[in-house]
Amino acid sequence: MQLRSLAMNERLAVQSEAIQRDLLDRPASLLTPEQVKVYANLLQQKQEAARTWREQQRRSLGLAADEEIDSVEDEAPRPPILSSNVALAIELELNDTKISKTLISKRGGSVSFQGPDGLQFDVVPYLTDSDTLTADLEVYETVRGGRRLVGEVSARAKISPRKGTALNSLGSNSSGTMMRGRKGYAVNWSVTATYL
Repeated sequence: MQLRSLAMNERLAVQSEAIQRDLLDRPASLLTPEQVKVYANLLQQKQEAARTWREQQRRSLGLAADEEIDSVEDEAPRPPILSSNVALAIELELNDTKISKTLISKRGGSVSFQGPDGLQFDVVPYLTDSDTLTADLEVYETVRGGRRLVGEVSARAKISPRKGTALNSLGSNSSGTMMRGRKGYAVNWSVTATYL
């Protein structure tokens, strides 16, 4: 999960720095030269702080500064596969909109649903060990020609191998986050899974 989070942060950093460079050209017509310098300095400080954080994360994971994360992810052991189908009862709150969905995941396969504001949600359930199910929620914005990942959040709970056993609802404290895309999205969710 830490590798995936770091990889996502590094991809977002590249996009963010490109956007910030573009923003520097725009305020010149609205701001004085001194204000443009202050604005540029603030953006640079923000980028440096984010870069320092990513470098610390790389060191804590034992990664070199130029090491490709994708290749490390490929070598990581795969989580145990769900051998049975599961029904996922999802309760999601996006900003002020509440959504309830029941989806069937076939042997841990990804399931998707459409949400408000043109957002798409993918849910991927998998076992992190023999009795713990983790569900990743990936949030995408619809863009011209496809979609763009704006964030992801995970939740987990104990699961029994017996069919028909329901999981406890996953706590909202561990499954809420703020995501930024075209606008800010406060995402809070829980899931209850039942073996079929």
